[in-house]
Amino acid sequence: MIGWAPLFGILAGCGPSGLDTSHRDSADKPPAEPPYSVFLITVDTVRAELLSPFYELDTTPNLAGFYDQATTFTQATAPRGLTPVAMATFLTGFYPRSHGVREPLDLRGGWKGAVPLLAQRFNDAGYDTHAFVSTWTSMAVGFDHTTVTPAGSREIPTVETDLSLVKTAYNVIERTDRDTPVFVWVHLLTPHDPYEAAEPWFSERVDPDYRGLLYDDRGRIDTQLLSGVALGNQVADEADEAYLEAVYTSELNQIDEQLGLLFGHLKKTGDWHDSVIAVGFDHGETLLERDDYAFHGCSLYEEVINVPFSFRAPGADEPRTIEAPVSTADVAPTLIELAGLTWAGDRDGHSLASAIYDGVVPERDVFFSRVDSSIGIRRGDWKYVLAPGGTFNGCAPFETRREYRYEMPEQSLHDLATDPHERDNLVETEVEKAAELRAAACAYVTSAPWSHDTQDDQNELVTACTEG
Repeated sequence: MIGWAPLFGILAGCGPSGLDTSHRDSADKPPAEPPYSVFLITVDTVRAELLSPFYELDTTPNLAGFYDQATTFTQATAPRGLTPVAMATFLTGFYPRSHGVREPLDLRGGWKGAVPLLAQRFNDAGYDTHAFVSTWTSMAVGFDHTTVTPAGSREIPTVETDLSLVKTAYNVIERTDRDTPVFVWVHLLTPHDPYEAAEPWFSERVDPDYRGLLYDDRGRIDTQLLSGVALGNQVADEADEAYLEAVYTSELNQIDEQLGLLFGHLKKTGDWHDSVIAVGFDHGETLLERDDYAFHGCSLYEEVINVPFSFRAPGADEPRTIEAPVSTADVAPTLIELAGLTWAGDRDGHSLASAIYDGVVPERDVFFSRVDSSIGIRRGDWKYVLAPGGTFNGCAPFETRREYRYEMPEQSLHDLATDPHERDNLVETEVEKAAELRAAACAYVTSAPWSHDTQDDQNELVTACTEG
């Protein structure tokens, strides 16, 4: 049911009705000088092709408006479709094997400090740092000020709790002394399951006669119901997939309203022009189209790991759309350079600051993985995945307390330019290309130890690379 319709530069953003989006004219004061304040806005579980710039419906007009005034990297790849892993990469500039977070349990007891977090880097540079995060997270570490909603809860937030967080964030931002630059991270979770549709979007998009597996007269789809379908208790059809897509895109539409509030406030305070602003997503989501899987933790397909991100920065006035492969590991070093600071130490990610100003991105490989059981590589339009055994365990959401085995080919090769939905596995017809990318992926796997309490020489992925 999902189509791909690139519409960059066509859709203009609009703020929520009644919001004062006026901002200080540049003539009112001298241009800002570095170090610049930095605002990082991330949203959980956003499927890129269902956003306004790509989708047939105007799901996210405020986000489309931001893209129309920013540099957007449409081919950004997450290291894995799981929030703790993905956000650790976002906030460190390192791949999982370096920062040490490959499963949620790796954050038990808090951040282990294998590598510095962004907040620590900004603190060391004299910034006032703030985190506003929805629900439990171990990544809001090292900030001077942290707000978590719902406070002390492990429950998935609602639209209302995210909205409360947004209002708290911009009230604090407005009161903050701007003699000191700030680093502000806002993380919202509304699009994550369970899903709950809102009017009028829901009624306008749903077949009124639908009474299938996922039907609920409130437009609510909970995690247990989805897991029942995924575990094979029931089989979804096209009508079920269309209903799920309508409910999910309603959640995207709701989170877009909250992004509009944040954007409007940043315009009102002058930060829209005077500060660095980045918007991105931790991972995407599957919606039953592959073997009735409706989550994200085990999938390495584009609907889960393709996560566009965008930057606005003082002096970068020309909006750009860049389609070269990049990684979410690039976000942290890019923010540091755009702020006018210098990165200290190593990193896996690359700063994209020069691309934001001149549009040029050097070609390079981008890696992603599923714990120790698979490795993937993007090289240009080519995408290769090595998954020895082809079966991943533990793929049901933790809320269900149930086991689910996710299967994928032991090797897959796709040309995303001609096959963006990865339906045609070319591993047997493009033998040389598959061998080339397998060699590059295995060189990455075996080039350095993983930062984890495991014996790499006993790992099946390492074994496949060294013996296969």
